[in-house]
Amino acid sequence: MSTPPSNGDRPVVIAVNAAGVAALVLGIVALIGAFLPVIGIVLGILFGLAGLVAGIIGRRQAADDTDPRRQNLGIATGGIVASSIALVIAVLQIVGIVTLTGLETTQFDEYVDSLGNHVPAIDIDTSGG
Repeated sequence: MSTPPSNGDRPVVIAVNAAGVAALVLGIVALIGAFLPVIGIVLGILFGLAGLVAGIIGRRQAADDTDPRRQNLGIATGGIVASSIALVIAVLQIVGIVTLTGLETTQFDEYVDSLGNHVPAIDIDTSGG
């Protein structure tokens, strides 16, 4: 029977890339939130940007050869990818809203311009009979 290797009385330290984990969590929240109407734009942009920054920091920490957090490179990368997708979805929502709003405003303005000074008058009978 073999005994497991002993490291003495020293505690086992597991290195965690906190920035990478934060990036992944923020990216997932941003990605889910980006599909919600109206508030999704805010969630997608705010959490997406925060996740992107945290992911970049996490990748830099994981890329350092002397850092024991190297094994968590994929978590930071996943956070960057999820955050980037959420940002793209939020920007596409903004572009869609601006485009649709702009079309409606343009069509209304064209209609008003076509009327010119010939706005139809409405006769209101106030005589009561």
